[in-house]
Amino acid sequence: MPRQEILLQTYLAEKMLSFLDGISPFYWIALSLVFAALVLVVSIDMLLWAAASALVVGILMVIVPDLSGQLQISLFAVLSVGSVVVARVWMHYFGGDREKVSSSLNDPLNRVMGKVGTVSESTSGQGRVEIDGVDWQMRWEKGQASLDVGSLAKVIGRDGSTLIVQKYHRK
Repeated sequence: MPRQEILLQTYLAEKMLSFLDGISPFYWIALSLVFAALVLVVSIDMLLWAAASALVVGILMVIVPDLSGQLQISLFAVLSVGSVVVARVWMHYFGGDREKVSSSLNDPLNRVMGKVGTVSESTSGQGRVEIDGVDWQMRWEKGQASLDVGSLAKVIGRDGSTLIVQKYHRK
């Protein structure tokens, strides 16, 4: 790389960092609000950590107003990356089974769990139940007497694509 390009890049970096030397802490707080708004708009949760990091740098600037621009950028970068890493480790150990949740999120059978429907067809331990206007294949819980057409049934489980139901009694 030619020496002139290196000098230009160094000059621009110094100018940017010198701009941050006199910056108000409220710019960092405003940046935090921008990141928080972006989290709401685009649903990228990682920006939440950048928002928190910018807020921390803004608060530090209120406490220690003469932080250099280089230290401000370094703090923001370390806090942002560090908080994302800590959050990912935390979620891995304490966040539950994310694959199980995401794999069943759009499964229509999971959305009817616990719901009550009307039996529309009933023959020898199985039949069909209508829930929220959708007709589902069902079988009733082992040991339960047959369900009559028109009776209410509550979904208590599933076996593949078949709902397992039990008789529902209104309270």
